[in-house]
Amino acid sequence: MADDASGRRLTVGFRRRVFPTYGPLAGALRRRALVPLALALAAVATPIVWRSIQLAGLPDVGEPFDVKAFRAETVPDRRNAFVAYREAIARYKPLVGREAEFLRHNSPVRWESATPEVRAWLEENRGALAVFREGAERPDALDWTRFEPRGGRAECAALRRFFHLTFLEASRLESLGDMDGTRECYRAIFRAIHHFAWCTGTYWDFEGSEWGLPIQRNLISWAAHPRTTPAHLRRAIDDLNACAALDPPEAYLLKREYLARRPVFYGENAPPPGWLVTLQSLSTFGTGTPLLTTDHLRSFANALSAEPERGRRVARLVAANRLALYALPPDRRPKPDTSIPLCDLYPVGPDAPAAARALPIKALGRRLDVEKDLPLLRLMWSGCRSGLPKYRRFFLAILTSELARLEPPTSPVPPPAPNPVP
Repeated sequence: MADDASGRRLTVGFRRRVFPTYGPLAGALRRRALVPLALALAAVATPIVWRSIQLAGLPDVGEPFDVKAFRAETVPDRRNAFVAYREAIARYKPLVGREAEFLRHNSPVRWESATPEVRAWLEENRGALAVFREGAERPDALDWTRFEPRGGRAECAALRRFFHLTFLEASRLESLGDMDGTRECYRAIFRAIHHFAWCTGTYWDFEGSEWGLPIQRNLISWAAHPRTTPAHLRRAIDDLNACAALDPPEAYLLKREYLARRPVFYGENAPPPGWLVTLQSLSTFGTGTPLLTTDHLRSFANALSAEPERGRRVARLVAANRLALYALPPDRRPKPDTSIPLCDLYPVGPDAPAAARALPIKALGRRLDVEKDLPLLRLMWSGCRSGLPKYRRFFLAILTSELARLEPPTSPVPPPAPNPVP
């Protein structure tokens, strides 16, 4: 029995010494496997937690206005200038060859220096030019394709060609001494620029303002022409003043700009940060082709910065604040809060819409980011106003100064001195 007990102890000892050694080894392997698993879980959870921190305290108020109703607005075709502009584009016959390059990169050509090919180009497009000028006389302009991806680019390119044609026709009429016909050409240019700039978005605003210098040169030449009379100048001044009636309300401009820039300040087309672009250049590994595309970088940057949700919420809050301001009469509008340096934000009262009161303006100002919100800040800095009123005042100064030269104001005759009382 002693031998049996000794055998059992040896067997147990053997088992304790040999077989249980796999337990500590398996435990160590399990602990080592948990490290990369924990790192992977942390890598997944960190962007989610950081995103929640970025969005904490930033309410989502929804669209600051009824976008569907705004987009549903219509204008009768007989009043819509863009209906005529598109008809003119359909009739337009392009100029090919070297002259086309000249027109694309230079100021408008005057009739005196135009080549026979350019003059023939004008004659071929007289029908299209007449439709374009008829559209410029229409009181309304509405083009919703501006808010589609790359919308309006064809009309913008065609607008350049029709401006060249109109300037060429104006200089031709000026050379014939038809100063009133020249004025009507400039009137069409003034009104078309306002249609495109005010009623379709900032892309047209840039295009319209770009023509300021050519208009200035031709307007000075026409105003100083010996055949231009004070009556011609007065009618041109009336034409410019009438363009102010094409200016839509400020609230309409803000809504239009909000829709036009929404893909940008929502982060959908925002460029990735510079450090990620550097990472992209390092991912070529000598092959010349980066393994990380711009879409990859943008998605990664958006995940870290809570975009585009953060930009969407900020844009809606800022737009709601500005719309609440525009809802007030001009004499009741408060001054902007000077403690917010990035853009103008206005204190709102208890009767303002709920979206404008969802977040105090100081807290909203702290949420603005100079780099991420630059398109939004530009929108709010400009106050949805273009440079056209400035150009309009400048053109009016040219005309009024020339009118004063032709008709200098006469000094009022002083009243006779009363007879002294004896």
